[in-house]
Amino acid sequence: MEGNRLGTHRRRLAKRPFWVVEGTPKDKYYLYGRIQLYIDKETFQGAWNRKFSWDGELVNALQVMAFLSGKFTRPDGKVDYNQGSSMAFQCAENVKRNQATVAGIKSNPKSGFDYRVKFPATSFDVNSLGRVGK
Repeated sequence: MEGNRLGTHRRRLAKRPFWVVEGTPKDKYYLYGRIQLYIDKETFQGAWNRKFSWDGELVNALQVMAFLSGKFTRPDGKVDYNQGSSMAFQCAENVKRNQATVAGIKSNPKSGFDYRVKFPATSFDVNSLGRVGK
C-alpha cells in the first residue's frame, strides 16, 4: 500500500514458517476427504485448518490469528504463556456457501472476558450432561 493516511511506507506481511500436516480419513463415509493442519514452527500453535471434499474441492477453512504469546509467572512460580497480543481473531469459513463466522477479542474494555474457568469434574458426567443438555 502506498500513499495511505498513515504514511507513504510500504507494508508487507511477514511470512511465518509452518508445518503442513495432511491426512485422509480411512472411513469413506467421513464428511471430508482430506484435512490440512497448518502448525507454526516457532510457537507450535495451529493457524489454519482446511477441509476438502472427497473430490478435492476446498469446503471449509478455519483461520486463527493470535501468535504473540506473553510469558506469565503465577505466584507459585509456575510459568504459563497467555495471549499477549492486542489483536486476535478466529474465522470459520464455509467456502461452498460463501459464509463465515468471525470472533475476536473484546472490543470494549468493560466487556467480560473469562478464561481458565474451572468446572467441577462432575459437570461432565453422563447424568449431569443428560440433565442440562435437554
